[in-house]
Order: sequence, then structure tokens, then C-alpha cells
Amino acid sequence: MNSSDRWLLFWSLLLLIVLTVIISYFLFSGFSGKSFLHLPIGFTSEEDKDFRKVEVFFNTRDYDKSINLALDFLSEFPESRHRFRVMTILAESFFNKREYSISEKYVMKVLADPHVDMNSYVDANIIFGAIYREYEKFNPVVLHYLEDAYVKADRNEKLLLSTFIGYQYLYKKEYRTALRFFNESSGEEGIIGRARVYVEQGNYPGAIQEYINYFNTYPVNERYNRVKIAFLKQSFYYADFLRKTKDYNSALKYYINVVSFFPKEKEVDEALVKMAEIYEENKDYKNALLYFDRALNNAVTNSDESALYNKAKIYYETKNYREAISFFREFQSRFPSSLLSNKVAEWIDIATKEISN
Repeated sequence: MNSSDRWLLFWSLLLLIVLTVIISYFLFSGFSGKSFLHLPIGFTSEEDKDFRKVEVFFNTRDYDKSINLALDFLSEFPESRHRFRVMTILAESFFNKREYSISEKYVMKVLADPHVDMNSYVDANIIFGAIYREYEKFNPVVLHYLEDAYVKADRNEKLLLSTFIGYQYLYKKEYRTALRFFNESSGEEGIIGRARVYVEQGNYPGAIQEYINYFNTYPVNERYNRVKIAFLKQSFYYADFLRKTKDYNSALKYYINVVSFFPKEKEVDEALVKMAEIYEENKDYKNALLYFDRALNNAVTNSDESALYNKAKIYYETKNYREAISFFREFQSRFPSSLLSNKVAEWIDIATKEISN
């Protein structure tokens, strides 16, 4: 046998050995689609297909469909490598449907499993924190899991977790720690969280400034209306407090904020009238009339009754009796059923007598 024949024999035997190994693998281990050889190109297992369906319906916010598919998936593939991701999808789907107790059940299934992967562990903790933010309740178990996940999470995940840790410390009334985590939170969540802490502490200027920061930074979105309601509530509360303490300049500042940020809201009329009343109390009738007229001439009408009544009174107080009578009669025409009707009639009589004298 020459050298060429020996090489041919060598390569033939090597090929035979390789083929024998491959054939033996499939004969003894079977072809399940999960081997280290993976699947033939272009082929996906039923398990992977079903998992992708769950994700598709979840990502398109069809939560009812994603829940049904996820439950079917876990029933058919209880030991799937996707099971933790599917359980977090279930938890978040139920959360988005405001079924918090069911959402929490799936969160705990993920967190209690010693084999859970880190991504699912962190995701489940984020949902856990969100549930208890909705409850507005401190729970030491929640805080324990959140802080454990925070230590293990990457930078971006830490930003999300810090928000919910901040709320847990807020509900625990440990405000300095809450602020530390809210300061670490990214974006609007940090702003809203800090505002909540400041309100709890009675630091209304701090809270209102955070709301203003929010309006200056973020467009209208799902949270915007809730932030607006909080801003209006705290602004009026604090401005009214300052007015009672006769800190009129500071009170005007907070009423002006309401007018500046929400000129078309019903609260604007109330703010304008209160500003006019402050000027009236201080005998600054020019500015008082200016703001009463602004309340009367804008598109909002819920405080027009008070504005017109007080405007007419100013004209009487400044001895412009004919104008006062004219505005009081306009009041009678516009608000015939007003509780102030009897007083208006009295003012007309008094002003008429002043003219006669």
C-alpha cells in the first residue's frame, strides 16, 4: 500500500467515525429539538412558537389574550426555560388590568423559585414595587426584595428599582432615605416621588416647584393629569394659607402659577378672583378690577358670579354709584337664582339713595 492509499484509508475511517457518532446521538438521545445541536435552520419548536405568541399579544397590550396564552403555556410546558418570563408577563398583564392580588401571586411564584434567572427576578421586583405603590402601603417583605434586587441589578434597572424603594420609605415615613432614592430615580418618576415627599413633610414650595419642573420637562402623557390635579390642589392650599397669614405677595405668586400653567382650566377663575380679592383687601382697586375683569372675560365661567358681584361692590366703594348699579343689575340678569340676590337688591337701593343725595 503506497502513501496515497494510506491517506485515503485514513480519511475514509475518520469520516466513518464521525457519521457513526452523529447517528448514535440521534438513535440514543432522540430528536426533541432541544439538543446542543439545536434545530435545523428555519425550524422552531412548538414551545418557542407558543412563547413568542405570548410575548406578541403582551407587547400589543392585548392582556386578556396574553393571559390565556400564558396560562396554556405554563400548563403545557411547566419546566420550560421561558417559564419565568411567562410568569412575569402574567404578573404585569394582571397589574395592567388592575387585578393586583392576582399579579402579586405570580410575582411571588417567580421570587420564591431558587432557579429564577436574574432578569426575571428583577422584573418581578419592579412589578412588586408598582403594586404596592398603587396600594400606597409599606410592606417590609416588598422592601426586602426590592433592596436585594437593587444590589444585584445593572445601572438601568437600579433607576427603576430606586423609584419603588423610594415609595416604600415614603410610606414608612423615612423621608430622607426616600428622597435619596427618588434623587437617584430617572426622569418623571423621580420628580413625582420627590413632590410626594415634600407634601408629606409640609414643604409645599418644594412640592409645587417639582410639579413645575415636571410641566416644563414632560409633554402630556398618562401621568400628566394626575400631576396637574396634585399641583392645583397643593397650589391652592398653600396660597390660601399664605393669604390667611397676610403674606399677600407670596400668595399671589402661587395663584399666578395656576393661571400661567392652566389658563383654560376651571380653577383659573377661582385663582383670578382670589387674586382680585387680595388687591381689594389692600385697597388696590385698579388691580382688583383688572383681575375681576380677567375672570369675567375668559372662557371659564365658574367664578363669574363672585367676580361680577365684587366688581360692582368696588364701583360702589369708589363712589361710582351709577356704574355700581349697572353691574348689580347685570348680576341680577345673569344670576337670577343666586343666593346673593337679596344683597344685590339692597346694594342697588343704597347706591340709588347715594345718587339722590
